[in-house]
Amino acid sequence: MPSGCQSSMRYLDAIVYEVSHNLEAGTVLFLFLNLLPIN
Repeated sequence: MPSGCQSSMRYLDAIVYEVSHNLEAGTVLFLFLNLLPIN
């Protein structure tokens, strides 16, 4: 496997990892904000 392809795959893995964790945190934050009586 070429090093360029390998590094790009590693880069994609990092992006997917970051996005999934951000979505997880965003979902928790979203639920938390919905539980607060902000009306």
